[in-house]
Amino acid sequence: MIKVGIIGMGIRGNLYANTVKYNAFAEVIAFAEGNPERRQAAKDKFSGEAYEDYSRMLAEQKFDIVIVALPDHLHKDAVIQAASS
Repeated sequence: MIKVGIIGMGIRGNLYANTVKYNAFAEVIAFAEGNPERRQAAKDKFSGEAYEDYSRMLAEQKFDIVIVALPDHLHKDAVIQAASS
């Protein structure tokens, strides 16, 4: 099973999570979302552990794939940290 983490659960993050949800070979094991309402909505809809802070998620979980679904101008730090973990 491919373990997937998603950073950002807005429109793009939800699209990716839905795609993974219906893939028999992958599962979202954790996601990070700073907005409490979106985090709760994602928690209700998808399996996996919910994090407010992606740094903590990356430190506590081991992923095969991390999807950065943040707005474009916020990608840099998240991508560097995901690649380093």
